[in-house]
Amino acid sequence: PPRSTLFPYTTLFRSEGYTNLSMTAASFGNRLFAFAIGTDQTPSGHVGVDEKIYLNTSSNGQNWDGWRDGPGDGRTDLPVAPVVFNNRLFVFEIGTDWIVYVNSTEDGQQWSGRSQIGGLTHLPVAVTVFQNRLYVFDIGYDSNHFENDQKIYANTSTDGQHWSGFFEIGGGGLTNLPVAATVLNEQLLVFAVGEDYRTYVNRSGDGGHWSGWSEVPGQPQTDLPLAVTTVAGRICLGTAWPTNPNSLQPFFPQPAPIGPYPFGNNRKYRMVVNQSADAQNWTGAKEVWGVGQTLLGVAATNFEDQPYLFAVGMDGRTYFNFRRA
Repeated sequence: PPRSTLFPYTTLFRSEGYTNLSMTAASFGNRLFAFAIGTDQTPSGHVGVDEKIYLNTSSNGQNWDGWRDGPGDGRTDLPVAPVVFNNRLFVFEIGTDWIVYVNSTEDGQQWSGRSQIGGLTHLPVAVTVFQNRLYVFDIGYDSNHFENDQKIYANTSTDGQHWSGFFEIGGGGLTNLPVAATVLNEQLLVFAVGEDYRTYVNRSGDGGHWSGWSEVPGQPQTDLPLAVTTVAGRICLGTAWPTNPNSLQPFFPQPAPIGPYPFGNNRKYRMVVNQSADAQNWTGAKEVWGVGQTLLGVAATNFEDQPYLFAVGMDGRTYFNFRRA
């Protein structure tokens, strides 16, 4: 794709820390929160996941406080999903037992302690807030056959404590990658990568009735998860685009411990962004300026009405990029 002129990012900044899983981020209490799963990877090349959640915060989106222990003492080997709801920061994680858990805070320091919300999955969840409800989306797991069932499910809550239970969303569709979700113009939008590596979107005006899947135009094929955020009335859809488009995996990478999903495909990707003001007409994916290559999916969030993108570099360090106002 061409380089973006509508989305002119600054050069990439490094936020010290190592990880070999995709990062996630959210804006809460006038601060930017970044989350990563720890690793003891060092410049000498030693790699090992410690399964702990770490967070880093910034008051201006450029200078960072440094990585510290994150919510609770739970363990996970998949990226977490943060979201703000009712003046609390909620962090959803997949336990090492593959159950979905939630932890929350009202000050970014003291945490409620994690609790189960049900569900069983081998992939990270996607979260958003729509019509005063929390929505959590996951890919189901078939415990009888020990594999993903490829269907997309939702779980909702009005208070972050009591949950509807997971139910399949309308429109069908199958995927083996985590989905991404956001809200625009009173529409709940879920994005997924199909079995043909193309990107699709499903819409709902009430969280119960769905439009069915339609392809997002101008998107490159990918075999890594998507990232999405809404900023100033526009959707920013981030995609890790392989430097060699002919190298797409014939099958989706599988999550640990079955396979190498969290660690990427050992192939190089560039970061591209596709934008839309209505989720129907799109600018087409454009490569982001100042971005190096990555082996993993990217993350996106909105901070002070600017889109921020996060990536793990080829050196295993954590990086972020933003559109300068």
